[in-house]
Amino acid sequence: MIRHLLLLAFLSISLQFTLQAQDYERGKLVSYELTKTYTIADIEAEFASLGLDAFSNILPISYAVDRYTIIYKTPDVNGTDLIEVSGAMLIPQNYECYASMLNYNHGTMFDGAMTDGDGEFIIGLLMSTDGYVSALPDYIGYGASKDKVHPYIIAKPSATTSVDMIRAARQFCREIGVELNDDLFVAGYSEGGFVAMATLKEIQELHSDEIKVTIGTPMSGPYQVFPLTRDSITSPTSVNAGLVSFVAYAYNAYYDNMFDSWSEIFKAPYDDIVPRIFNPENRETNLTGQLPAKAFDLFQPDFYEEVKTNDNHPFNVAMAENNIYDWVPEMPLKMYYCEADEQVSYVNALATLDTMLAKGADPENVTARSMGATFMHAECAPFALINAKQWFDDTRGECRYVGMEDLIDYSSLYIYPNPVQEVSQLVFPENDRSLKSVQIYDVTGRLVKQWNATNAPQITINSNDLSSGVYVVEVKGEHTYRTKMMVD
Repeated sequence: MIRHLLLLAFLSISLQFTLQAQDYERGKLVSYELTKTYTIADIEAEFASLGLDAFSNILPISYAVDRYTIIYKTPDVNGTDLIEVSGAMLIPQNYECYASMLNYNHGTMFDGAMTDGDGEFIIGLLMSTDGYVSALPDYIGYGASKDKVHPYIIAKPSATTSVDMIRAARQFCREIGVELNDDLFVAGYSEGGFVAMATLKEIQELHSDEIKVTIGTPMSGPYQVFPLTRDSITSPTSVNAGLVSFVAYAYNAYYDNMFDSWSEIFKAPYDDIVPRIFNPENRETNLTGQLPAKAFDLFQPDFYEEVKTNDNHPFNVAMAENNIYDWVPEMPLKMYYCEADEQVSYVNALATLDTMLAKGADPENVTARSMGATFMHAECAPFALINAKQWFDDTRGECRYVGMEDLIDYSSLYIYPNPVQEVSQLVFPENDRSLKSVQIYDVTGRLVKQWNATNAPQITINSNDLSSGVYVVEVKGEHTYRTKMMVD
């Protein structure tokens, strides 16, 4: 008995250590590579081809933009092991101000990647040519992790991948010398609206001491997966056969083969076609003519009836687990939608807003706005995105220039004793009473500790909750001061 108890204790300690080590490694930047530079002329041509030059007053082209591919670590879809995933970073060239960061989450893709300049990559480009740093995650299943099944409309792995992209993006900016301000805008459209909402929820519930969101703008996303989105995408009039089959494939993989066979769900020949389309080992990306015009025609009648009438069916239970509409955002949040959206019912935004307000959300802080009663899904996107950008622009304020006084200044900010053994004193720069906050970052760029500065000339740093290693201490006010700290 004692041997068994000792074994269980050892396994428990080992598991706890593994999880702590994994959490420490999450969001760690593995590598980065400059993949393309867009000149002003390149961006002008890109905008003109999309008709965006008509919005030049809202979408100014001010800076050339460098596109980088970054590789970073995030948990796999099961949360058990760390894997390497990719994202695109867009950096405005010669930007003289502290930059605001946009975390943009892309919509449904059957192929391609943000790191390849595909699809909604253009959103990052239009933001970065106006001075924003844009961080665009590929998601699991695309880019560097295209050999994995994409967790389509599954909240947890979608959120963790996006959160870790933010962490890796901050570390990347530090490494290449790009100065960021405190602004973080989280946005996304369609599937990206779902991912943005899941990311905002996860940040507030699990990472609010590390990541502060300035504004969240989920757009045209399926926030209420069950029953609202289930009913809309499986209705007899739904044209979303590709989306329905993508959800079924992803859920079957994530929930450990919840279906006995594809013929249990889909009629022939779709029971053969669907897994062939979405299998990452041999993915077929051309859906043209392979799926029926109506999603309803995919299903076996018995399966369809069971899912529509039995809320306890495993498929329904799994969808309900991924609802992300029933929480109370503390950050400013605005949902955008269009009433004629044929892919994601606009009722998602209204039902989510009603639920959030009923649970106590501030109606001045959490809102929803229609972009037009006649616009369908694709037509709605540019209006939603442009309105979101206007809100970001109004919020980011005036440029604060990066100058020599903002570089690391070891003579103005110092710690003694250093290395820190238990406690040390952080001594603030003399004659600077504008200081507002103190942050400590680890070597991966992750914020591990922060507090407000006071009028006192120094504060005590306790290292009890810090692992041994090297840290950067940053003090912000009108100027930014940094120094290195060692913990034994």
